[in-house]
Amino acid sequence: MYNNYKNYKDNDITRSGVLNSFNNKNDIKPSELLNNNTLFNSADKRAGFDNNSNIINNLNNDVLKLNNRINSLLIAQNNYDTIKEQNLKYVETIETLQNELNNHKNNITILSTEITKLKELIYDKYNNDKYHLIRNISQKTKVNFDIVHIICNKLNVKESNINKGIINEIMDSINKYNEKLKEVDLSK
Repeated sequence: MYNNYKNYKDNDITRSGVLNSFNNKNDIKPSELLNNNTLFNSADKRAGFDNNSNIINNLNNDVLKLNNRINSLLIAQNNYDTIKEQNLKYVETIETLQNELNNHKNNITILSTEITKLKELIYDKYNNDKYHLIRNISQKTKVNFDIVHIICNKLNVKESNINKGIINEIMDSINKYNEKLKEVDLSK
């Protein structure tokens, strides 16, 4: 083989490559010859695999947590939607009741003014001696004013003919009324 080597000329590519290699062998340092690629080192491969496995496990746990959170938020959203629908129904009910309240307030105002007018009419009609007589008899005998008023109307009591005889007739009629009332109460 050495002979073959000698046969090559100085400008031959193989001869020049081998010579360059021989000349440069002192320039190569041992650390450059080491292979630091982790793909070729089995310990580094396992560490990389474990590291990647841990990262994937952590990501899976994070995804699971996020899915649980999304599910709880969806449940909360459903609860919120249900409560929102109920609130809308309550708002409609409140608006209806508010309208009814306003109508009732208007009716109360109208009735209040009518009552005031009727009170004035009644006061004008009954602010006389006959009214005072009926009221006094009603208070003394503890009989309802309306009943005393009916008795007075049956007896045809007028303001002009009020005297002791009319008062006695009224009292007799009230006593008869009370006796009949007692009979009815006893029969019950």
